[in-house]
Amino acid sequence: ALADSKSSLKSSISPEEYVLLEEAVETSIVEAKPLTEVGKNVDNFTFQAKAEAKALVFKKAGAKEFAKAYVQSKINQGKELIDSSLHLSYALKSVDLVKREMVLDLKISAVVYSALDENSIKGNVKNVRIDGVVSSLKKFPEIARAQVRIWPFWRSLVPDDASRIKIKLNLD
Repeated sequence: ALADSKSSLKSSISPEEYVLLEEAVETSIVEAKPLTEVGKNVDNFTFQAKAEAKALVFKKAGAKEFAKAYVQSKINQGKELIDSSLHLSYALKSVDLVKREMVLDLKISAVVYSALDENSIKGNVKNVRIDGVVSSLKKFPEIARAQVRIWPFWRSLVPDDASRIKIKLNLD
């Protein structure tokens, strides 16, 4: 009965939306009685039990929002967080189902990168010969590697109109 109540509780909670930690589940027998009269000699009898399962859960989205805000408050100005790199893991320190409180150790990992000032980059490469663009970009320590493509292919200079220069950021 305890295992069935725990299983039923788990199946009623969406794992995509909520986090249910195994240690935050409590099961108990609320009623137990034999279905045969007391004092009667029988070879077999049926015993009925009612079980209850309780748990504290929290929304994944809320934890992720908290973690994102926390990381953003800790990173230096000029740095950006890659949202898709945000990873959370939870360890339960304590739980009180009566008070509806739990204390968690939350481990957060994320990748941050130095933000680029696209206008400065475009200003630096405007009207530069194609073979000189990479050396112009070395002035920016945030750029580890650059690849230049120009269209039409026969052009030898980067356009001097910044709106015609496209920058694509690839984070490895």
